[in-house]
Amino acid sequence: EPADDIEWLRSNTYPSAAWDPSQDAGGIAYYEYCLTTVASDVECVPGAIQASGTTTESQVSISLQNALPYYGPRYFWCVRAFDMSANYSPFSCSNGFTVDATRPTSPALTNPVNASTVEASSAVTMTWTESSEDQSGLAAYRIRYALLGQLDAADWQSVATNQFVADLSVPGTYQWEVQSWDNAGNHNESAGFFYVVPAVQAPVVTNVASPQPGRVTFDITTLTGVESFQLYF
Repeated sequence: EPADDIEWLRSNTYPSAAWDPSQDAGGIAYYEYCLTTVASDVECVPGAIQASGTTTESQVSISLQNALPYYGPRYFWCVRAFDMSANYSPFSCSNGFTVDATRPTSPALTNPVNASTVEASSAVTMTWTESSEDQSGLAAYRIRYALLGQLDAADWQSVATNQFVADLSVPGTYQWEVQSWDNAGNHNESAGFFYVVPAVQAPVVTNVASPQPGRVTFDITTLTGVESFQLYF
């Protein structure tokens, strides 16, 4: 049986296949394979063959002179094994694949808005528009974010929906990128940046007292951002 059977393929000129090795007491001499539009356990059907050959390995990767058409017919890998005595097995065929080279629509970054300012928090919901893909369908999104100049390939995280809760507790300038991936391995992406500023703490008033008529005293945790006071009697 072909291993890791796929439904969609991005490349229309370099298809590949792999299968579990066959077993035979006398040993396996080689495998015969074909890439075809008709799956059969008896033969590689004449007129349907796109490529064919033999190999001693349990995998094959070929370069096609005539590229497979995008969104065309379904293609099947069919393989059979020959032993040292020229006995051979029936063909075993994959479930088939279709070529898809269309990228999903680009995800537009919506929160934080590009070049905007965000208050520092350990739980900021980052969002983007949903992508669409009409052929193989949307598989997932990938997101990464970091302080300016610190983005790394290891930062990518996969998510199923168009939002992600991020830890933005460290102030600074951030970069972020979002990719949309389809089931054939095509992707599209968007990038942006924003500023994270320290969270403003609300002032807390305590120890209110009136030591003498017309005078009020109190303690306050901070005067940062305080514009006025209101007194209630």
